[in-house]
Amino acid sequence: RGELTELEQSLIGKIQIDIIKLAEEIGKEEGFLIIVNKPAVVYYPNSIDITDTLIQRYNALYAKGQAEASKK
Repeated sequence: RGELTELEQSLIGKIQIDIIKLAEEIGKEEGFLIIVNKPAVVYYPNSIDITDTLIQRYNALYAKGQAEASKK
C-alpha cells in the first residue's frame, strides 16, 4: 500500500509540474495578470476559466510524450 501511495504522489507531482508550466504559458500568451486554483475562488466569470484550454494542451503534450508524467 505504501508503494502505491508513493507512486501516486510521484505521478501527481509530475502532472502538477506540467500543469503549472502550461498555465504560465497560457498566462503569458493571453496576458493574464494572475491565474488561481478554482477551489480557492468564491466567484469568477466563466469567460476567464482556462481549465478546458489547460486540459487540451496537457493532453496534446502527453500524446507527444513531452509531459513529465509521460516520462518514466
